[in-house]
Formats: sequence, C-alpha cells, structure tokens
Amino acid sequence: MSSQHEHKKMDDVDPGLNSSDLDVIESNQTEANGKKEKYPYVVFLIIVNEFCERFSFYGMRTILFIYFTQFIKMNEDTATAVYHAYSSLCYFTPILGAIIADGFIGLYSTIVSLSIVYFIGETIVKLTMVEYKPMKPSAIIAPKIGVK
Repeated sequence: MSSQHEHKKMDDVDPGLNSSDLDVIESNQTEANGKKEKYPYVVFLIIVNEFCERFSFYGMRTILFIYFTQFIKMNEDTATAVYHAYSSLCYFTPILGAIIADGFIGLYSTIVSLSIVYFIGETIVKLTMVEYKPMKPSAIIAPKIGVK
C-alpha cells in the first residue's frame, strides 16, 4: 500500500480500497494520535433517547386502541381512524423534525425539545388513564405501620 493512502483521513479514502486497506488506515490514525478517539457523551444520550422513544412508541401503539374505546368511549371506527393517523404521523413527523433541526434550532436542541413534547403527551395519556379514588387516611398510613 502506498504511503499517500496511509495519511488520508477516513473521509478522503478512495472508494476502491478494500476493508483491509481501511483497517490499516484506521490503525495508522490511531497510532498517530497515540490513543483511540472516544465517542462524545452526546452519542450515548441520543442512543438512550432513541431507546426510550421506541419503547414509548410501541407501548403506546399497544394500548392506544384500548384507551380510545374503553376510557374515552370512542366508537371502534373512529378509534381505528385515530390510531392509524397516530401511526402515520409517527412515521412522517421525522421529516418535520429534520427541517426544524437543519434550518432553525439545531440537532440537539430539536431532540431535547421534541422529546419534552413527546413526554408531555405520554404523561397526559397516562394521567387520564388513572382512575381517581379518594382514600381514607388510614388506608395510606396503615400499611406503613403494619396495622390493618
């Protein structure tokens, strides 16, 4: 391998190089720096945020129809239409997020602000599903002191 390829950055690598050539270039970069570069901590925050968002999305899809029909008392046709609108919006709103991120407030601000909006929506749904039943004070205190 020629020395001109050894000093190129990974972005400037010829597309004709095979994976072993790329490994040599990467190892030369690591040796030149003296240590392997670490990922920024923001990468891990994005991964955790994506995990939470996916977990929330699939959890919401699981209970959404039941929520519409049992708690809000929608008829099945309307609940089905709203459910499919929610599913469609979840797949198309990343385009809007990309426009906001690239054109206005930046990547990380967009992730944080839209995650807060998503969290508020999830919180509203969860709080409206909780049935409020007033409890006697003894029902709150008794389990703590072991009295029935």
